[in-house]
Amino acid sequence: ENRRLKAQLETGDPAARMLFGTSPQAEQLRTRVRAVAPTGAEVLVTGPAGSGVSKVAEVIHLMSPRAQGAFVKRPAAGMTIKAFDALCQDAAGGAVFLDEIPAMADAVQYAVLERLEQGVAARVIAGTTSDLAQLATSGAFNADLFYRLDGMRVRIPSLAERPEDIPVLFRHYVAQAAEQAGIAAPEISQEHLAM
Repeated sequence: ENRRLKAQLETGDPAARMLFGTSPQAEQLRTRVRAVAPTGAEVLVTGPAGSGVSKVAEVIHLMSPRAQGAFVKRPAAGMTIKAFDALCQDAAGGAVFLDEIPAMADAVQYAVLERLEQGVAARVIAGTTSDLAQLATSGAFNADLFYRLDGMRVRIPSLAERPEDIPVLFRHYVAQAAEQAGIAAPEISQEHLAM
């Protein structure tokens, strides 16, 4: 399994190299990313905290026709419309990732929607760990902006939905930590994987 995964990482597209897991849900995630990436439309990436929302956004960018352009990540909290306009200019020809889009002020949400309708120089990818549909229904998030972003939603399944991916992810992060520490990756026993 490790050899197969290593070969996949070395030879596959960004979805295969950067989005780990062997479960059907992980494969569905990669398939959805591959379908959304070339469209050029705004994207909403959702998933539980720690699921890699920003990583999925980056993979979407890397698989898009704008991959050679900049990928600029910023938190939506505290974002002003002036800052949004500057981000779009900085990432012109690339993509802007707005993390935790529900934290954006109401007035900025309206202005961002207006900018998107007029067309901006960068692709906008928004991310959240919240239920944005519920927030839009309750009036806590701009419904029109939600529907604009939701047309191309990528949902990251939780690990509870795909427990067979936990050993794959664990091995990956152990190997990554060992590489960063400059040591050989340790053997991982079945007992450790079971834990």
